[in-house]
Amino acid sequence: MDAYDLVALGVLVITLLPIVHFDLTQTRIPNLANLALGLVGLGVHLIAAPDWRALALDAARIVGVFAVFAGTGWMVARWRPNARIGGGDIKFLMAAAPWVGFAGTFYVFALACGILLAVSVSQAAFAPATGDLWRPRPFGPMLCVALVLIFLLTRIN
Repeated sequence: MDAYDLVALGVLVITLLPIVHFDLTQTRIPNLANLALGLVGLGVHLIAAPDWRALALDAARIVGVFAVFAGTGWMVARWRPNARIGGGDIKFLMAAAPWVGFAGTFYVFALACGILLAVSVSQAAFAPATGDLWRPRPFGPMLCVALVLIFLLTRIN
């Protein structure tokens, strides 16, 4: 990991802070925060590889992530109507594509699901009488932690 990656990591963390705040306080991820995450990711990526092909590849990654996760969300909603992938979460994953790539977004999603499962089970273990294992939890903070971890893992040489 070189100095450029450390600066990019710092920019990523600063860009993710409003997303965590909004999702914890309002249980939604604003479009402007996702747009900022995506544009900053494109900017950081274009600084590393200033080429129009890199921008076109990032655009294709974003469209591909949207197609896969929107399709998955539609199938999940048809299979189990009370389960869903939120639109803000899909937009977050689209914005994460310039940071970690197309395949990296799947790792971000899978790791965020694992973090959410661990948080839910640990909360249920410490407060079994409340029965809030099935209450909805904000998914944005888990996505943010997973994005930072996957970004770090992809940059370690």
